[in-house]
Amino acid sequence: ARTVTRGFEYWVYVGYDAGDLYYDSEERLEMLRGWFRDNVSEVLEKRGIRVKLVFLRFLNLLMKPGPVFNFVAGSAFRDGASYVFRVNDDTEILTRGWAEAMAARLKAMDPPLLGVVGPVSGQDASAKRQMITHDFVHSTHL
Repeated sequence: ARTVTRGFEYWVYVGYDAGDLYYDSEERLEMLRGWFRDNVSEVLEKRGIRVKLVFLRFLNLLMKPGPVFNFVAGSAFRDGASYVFRVNDDTEILTRGWAEAMAARLKAMDPPLLGVVGPVSGQDASAKRQMITHDFVHSTHL
């Protein structure tokens, strides 16, 4: 919540595997919804920023992250998202204005909005930024 700025409505989609020991519990999801409301939604709404939380349960027969990433991104786009930023559950974004910066980079591409951008992370710096570990795409990318 510290680094989001006005100009976007933020939808946080959490995809999890059916049978996941942590997430696949309605009691746990209610606890997480309450934490999100108290620590994210209410804080951002006071700043005039809209945010929502969506949990998506996925039957991941392959037991690999790719299928659930695709399911979550597709769900967000079907719900009307213009952009999707795929991050991990242990990611902390430190730079204010990250959404505006990445959207601007996509708009500057030729053709506009077609492609992928991502932030530079500590891991990327050591790998000389050869791989985007957190991707940001527009619905045009689909």
